[in-house]
Amino acid sequence: MNKSVPMKFSRSLPDSHKPLQTLTYVSFFGDVSKMKKTIILFLLSITTLFLEAEPYRKLTGKDPSGYTLELDDGSVWRVLDSSLSKAKDYYREGDLIVIYPVLFPFFSGSKFFFSNLNSGQNVNVDLSLGPISGKPGCVEIDEIDFYRGRLLLRDGNNNRLIWQINTDYLSNLRQWKPGQCVILGSNRRHSNYLGSVFEYMLINVERLDCIQANMA
Repeated sequence: MNKSVPMKFSRSLPDSHKPLQTLTYVSFFGDVSKMKKTIILFLLSITTLFLEAEPYRKLTGKDPSGYTLELDDGSVWRVLDSSLSKAKDYYREGDLIVIYPVLFPFFSGSKFFFSNLNSGQNVNVDLSLGPISGKPGCVEIDEIDFYRGRLLLRDGNNNRLIWQINTDYLSNLRQWKPGQCVILGSNRRHSNYLGSVFEYMLINVERLDCIQANMA
């Protein structure tokens, strides 16, 4: 069942895009094994990650008023009052949703916003319930390399992938722990504005803070 924040909680993209090639997984502790696989988009439950595309989830439900939106990993998001009309009129089941952090939460009133790839409408949201424990789309921290600024994330199917974080966020990383749930958001829009090379945003469900990262 869903677990409430801040308790510990514990797909694809257009067919025209070509998938990335296979990768090699190397454990932080020295074990080396080649895992032949297509790079998966962890938080998109058995979904393939493509070049030139952003990570997204599918909208699986909403209440009639548009006050809450549920994604295919089981997470539930509360829509701000100022965005209710958009959520009610322009958000439908099956829509593709990209999660972004808000740069200035004080002014917007929320920490995140959804970008609907189908309708083109954005709504401000906050996380209400985390992903469902044990689901393939529920991703947890497996290992942390604080020295090199790397995270090993594992999904519900036991697929694992290493992420290199922006070292400006090392102080945030020191507060993260193995076993915590992480949601994959996009930083592409912000990176274009700020000149950052990191295109993804890892969202710690327990702490509700974000770290810029790329796949290592």
